Amino acid sequence: MDEDCLYLNIWAPDSIAEADQGPLPVIFWIYGGGHRVGSASHPSTSGEHLAAHGAIVVTPNYRVGALGYLAHPALTGESGTSGNYASLDLMAALRWVQANIAAFGGDPARVTLYGQSAGAAHANVLLASPLASGLFHRAIVISGGRMAGGPMGQIKPLADAEREGSALMSGLGASTLEQMRALPAAQIVQAHAMWNIVEDGLVSVAQPEHRFAAGAHQKVPLIAGFNTDDAAPYASPQWATVAGLQAFAASFGDAREAFLALYPATNDIEALAQSYRLRRDIAFAYQPWSMARAMAADRPHMAHSPSPAWMFVLDHAPPLPTDHHFHEPEPPAGYGAYHGADIWYAFGCFDGQPWAWSDADRRVHHMLAQAFVQFAADGEPGDIGGVAWPQMGGQDHALILSDQPKMEPLPNREALHMFEQAFTRR
Repeated sequence: MDEDCLYLNIWAPDSIAEADQGPLPVIFWIYGGGHRVGSASHPSTSGEHLAAHGAIVVTPNYRVGALGYLAHPALTGESGTSGNYASLDLMAALRWVQANIAAFGGDPARVTLYGQSAGAAHANVLLASPLASGLFHRAIVISGGRMAGGPMGQIKPLADAEREGSALMSGLGASTLEQMRALPAAQIVQAHAMWNIVEDGLVSVAQPEHRFAAGAHQKVPLIAGFNTDDAAPYASPQWATVAGLQAFAASFGDAREAFLALYPATNDIEALAQSYRLRRDIAFAYQPWSMARAMAADRPHMAHSPSPAWMFVLDHAPPLPTDHHFHEPEPPAGYGAYHGADIWYAFGCFDGQPWAWSDADRRVHHMLAQAFVQFAADGEPGDIGGVAWPQMGGQDHALILSDQPKMEPLPNREALHMFEQAFTRR
């Protein structure tokens, strides 16, 4: 770990020297980690296997924690704004790609953002940011975002972020720029806060959903997705009892009965299982679905021409290590296709973790990686495993990705529409 962290990694197919195929599409990976942790050099996202399908893969670092998101009146006074250093890092890396990727065999006119979890939140903000205009041409967002609604929605207004930053720095004994910069970096990064992207008037000039509604976002093709068991590693005790579910249902007003019909529970054991479905839907599925809805052709009242959007759900569970678990207690239905499971299948870094990987796992990797590379190349993912993958339409059709992929209406579409109506009213 080092404060001197702004580097990026680049992978190209081994055969690029022999192939006379012109410049290759570029996939620009934005890692997740809750805005607190993460690295462009994690073994599970080494880019050689994804690149082997015919793309240049770029994985940039960006600052996290206080160094990536600290807003403070003194910092704002110095430069006019503060708090979005992570986003500025990503845009600096995208500008570097525009200027230099041709030297590595990449096409600067075909750059695809690819973000998961907090990385998808960054992609959402870049899609809405005027500063990012022209820096990328397609986007893939999985299990995250910053559209309105849910526990991961609203980004912070600058004034709120500055107040939090002032309190945090005061707790460390610093109130001026000189005192803040005299603190050891290790002391700053250990400071705990709910770090998030900031509506700073520069990177983010408005809440992302408002930019989408006004047609002021980047109009690019989009793949959006989530995992069947996206909430499996994350217990939600506030919803894990009948009383907790009913109390949360009451916050939906007229939609209370609809909520309870979608998440029924007659005892606390059933409520515990529903709490995982609820967190998947409201935290991890709603955000990419909402972005796809904002892009797709089934929104005739939008103030702009639509962009093509495709939706998928990963329904294939990776093997688990035999020597430990993620979190205790284990979810009632097991971990399944947990939050981040899609990363294994996009990058295919199975050899780094000698678990019980199967031929089916390798087939899912090939299908997903090939679809992402084809999407990066021409803006359409094409068929997947011999199954046509049409654009998202009025029935919320999605690719259900497993060893035997299929096209179906989203299994949780009623819940997502209920949340959309509730969040729009708030």
